[in-house]
Amino acid sequence: PVPVTTGGAGGGAGAATGAPVFVTRQGNMRKLGRKVKNWQERWFELDHDRLRYFVRKGGKNKGELVLTKDSSIAVSDMVDHGFALRAAKGRVLICECSSAQDRNDWMQALWTNIRALS
Repeated sequence: PVPVTTGGAGGGAGAATGAPVFVTRQGNMRKLGRKVKNWQERWFELDHDRLRYFVRKGGKNKGELVLTKDSSIAVSDMVDHGFALRAAKGRVLICECSSAQDRNDWMQALWTNIRALS
């Protein structure tokens, strides 16, 4: 996984100025398909209110989820090291990470950005 970076609106200090602080994160995860319920390895990029996924790093964009202040995230017992993200329009994404630590890092990054939208 790629390390998390932080930045407020306009690249400022965020918390010091009262501006929302968002984090970015990139890395591989497996996701459960929406129509065909199979697991697919994808490259994910989190930036502000968007979680985009690609066939591979630098590859074709396969989709995105829009985060809102009403989005939620929870550990999923469907797979080892999994989580479920409920985003805009009730869309649910179920992902599996390579480890519990990787899952926790993704969940923390997503939750930070969801809170920043409030």
